[in-house]
Amino acid sequence: MSDKLELQRPLQASAIQVTELPKLDLDSYIANYDGQSRLDRLVCIATSSQLPVSKEALRLALAEAKKGKDVDRYLEISQYAVDNDKDASTDVEWATKTRELVNRETQKLEHELKGYKNNLIKESIRMGNEDLGHHYYSIGDNNNAYKAYMRMREFCTTPKHLVDMSLRLVLVGAAQENWMAVQTSLYKIQALQLKPEDKAKIDPVINPIAGLANMASGNYPTAADRFLNADPAYIALDTTQKPSAGVGSGLGISFQRQLITPNDVAVYGALCALATLNREELQRRILDNADFRTFLELEPHLRRVVAYFIGGKYTQALEILEGYRADYLFDVFLQKHVDPLYATIRRKAICAYVAPFSRLSLSSMATAFPVFSPSESRIPPTTKTIPATDTLTDGSIQTELVSLISSGQLSGFRIDAVHGELVALAKDDRRLTHEKALKVASETERALRLKLYRVNMMAAGFEVKAGKASMGEGQGSGIATRSNRGRGGADTGTMI
Repeated sequence: MSDKLELQRPLQASAIQVTELPKLDLDSYIANYDGQSRLDRLVCIATSSQLPVSKEALRLALAEAKKGKDVDRYLEISQYAVDNDKDASTDVEWATKTRELVNRETQKLEHELKGYKNNLIKESIRMGNEDLGHHYYSIGDNNNAYKAYMRMREFCTTPKHLVDMSLRLVLVGAAQENWMAVQTSLYKIQALQLKPEDKAKIDPVINPIAGLANMASGNYPTAADRFLNADPAYIALDTTQKPSAGVGSGLGISFQRQLITPNDVAVYGALCALATLNREELQRRILDNADFRTFLELEPHLRRVVAYFIGGKYTQALEILEGYRADYLFDVFLQKHVDPLYATIRRKAICAYVAPFSRLSLSSMATAFPVFSPSESRIPPTTKTIPATDTLTDGSIQTELVSLISSGQLSGFRIDAVHGELVALAKDDRRLTHEKALKVASETERALRLKLYRVNMMAAGFEVKAGKASMGEGQGSGIATRSNRGRGGADTGTMI
């Protein structure tokens, strides 16, 4: 790391800009997080809008950065603040002193590790690499932190050591947004043979983190499955809210505060499930799932959304989701996925809504599925929207229906532009009856032929006996024989 106070990576405004006030209370929201996650979320809010909440987040981010030792991170946030606020300034004295302190600590830890290597004491080398990894992570040097933790592998002598190392790799991999590495580390943890008491602490963190990794990678079905299988034990936190408290503690890591909170599990899980599961699956895997309902109690509005969706009240469900769009656009992990998830949920709702009907007016569709103006829907300026008008038009919903029909999601419907209606294609009952009759005839013929084969084989004396299990072979192999009884009834069967 350079001794000079040079800005290494200028902080840029987010590509997604939020223009509507969110429902979240910044102080209450950010109090749920610690460490790098707290700072990353403050920076995300600060750079995603010009609203007062973003200015407050920027102020908190500067204060949070000065609590740590990541000088580069402080400088980039400070420069962003100076560029956007004439009253902001950079604390050069703090940055200089902290940089010198960090350099001395880095040299000290590297010197100690070198001594451990000379003494060839495996446990000391492992702990030396671990301390160095902790240090690099605390100063924001995630690449060197990952390398230091990886070097621990050859010096790990117990499954507990491997778990400690892998969980640290998960935390650093998430900070790097290296989701493939995160999933690899989780698979390795699951493959380890752990003591029951250790397994009880580790297992609850696996599904929430795996769900986050899959969602961040765009694999929403797997993400939904992981989130919906989350263990309610993940919610358990010590009331002191120390970094080492909670499930998966003992490593100085509380994933509930340093990566993904139980509230996040509820939000991410509900949105991914709404986008990928049908109504029957939503009922079974969410409302009938006592474990995930425990998470949903933290976000009661999402429970209402799921209930409305299952009950066919799509307008109410979508209205609630739209009301929280701004909140979700401020989420550092969810921000990039809000639009695709919302679009998928809306398409599913439209398809389910029209399925029972043979004819629907476009005006009634527009009423049931309103397309809001940008300010109403909280869609960022970069997102394609309809013109900003105060009224709804049939043309907006018509464009959406055309897209669904073209993509095959509404293949059984066509639009009657003259009468302004969505019309289901008429079914040819005569043709369907003929096809069904031919299918039944084919299945009946096949069943009769099989019965004739069996009768002929029995008449010829053929039989299939279960063979004995042999070395290297599976059980249940059949041996076909033909009875050839001689005088006295003796069986002189011959294998064929």
